[in-house]
Amino acid sequence: MSTRATTKTWLWLWLAVIAIIAFPSPGATQTFKYCTVSGSDADLGSHSSLDVASTGRESAGAGGLTCQPPLALLSTSYIKVKVESSTFQLTGGPDSQTVPFTISASESGTAIPAGAEFDFTSFQLLNLFSGPGGSLPLYVRMQPKPGLRAGIYSGTVNLRWYFSVCTLGLLVICDFSESPGFVRPILFTPLNWGSGVLTTMSVTMGRRE
Repeated sequence: MSTRATTKTWLWLWLAVIAIIAFPSPGATQTFKYCTVSGSDADLGSHSSLDVASTGRESAGAGGLTCQPPLALLSTSYIKVKVESSTFQLTGGPDSQTVPFTISASESGTAIPAGAEFDFTSFQLLNLFSGPGGSLPLYVRMQPKPGLRAGIYSGTVNLRWYFSVCTLGLLVICDFSESPGFVRPILFTPLNWGSGVLTTMSVTMGRRE
């Protein structure tokens, strides 16, 4: 291989490394001081055909955002999630059947459609991170589906998290864990949520024999 070809190969490898660092995959764990954003799961469990046909099933899944204590309670923390995209369908079984589902910010709450956002800022901070692994939970509800054949059904929801969480704080003294581009409102500076962090929640459900 010529020197010129070798140089081009190394250049492409270097550009690939830069791209991975600058634009990590939605499933990769990204750390922002005391908060992390990572790919997550919501397991709706395994159910009989009667259960699936007659009642919807709901489960609290890890939303992908986790912030470690100590969290400062006397300073405002900003947290918002955007549902970037989803088919809101679980697909699987021997015939690739589909089951519709919704996602919400609270148990039996209003569904968040694709492209919409939910602002957690007014919620009590201590009660937020009560999901699996200390994450902020999101609730997935499967709609009733008669005639569903046995098998594993799965789908995904692409989420974007925006946050500025006060950690290790005492009164108004904070060490902020923030998503990229976040600007807190100060005097004449308006709130800017920035670009957020993209991640993916995987949703699964089993229909047993």
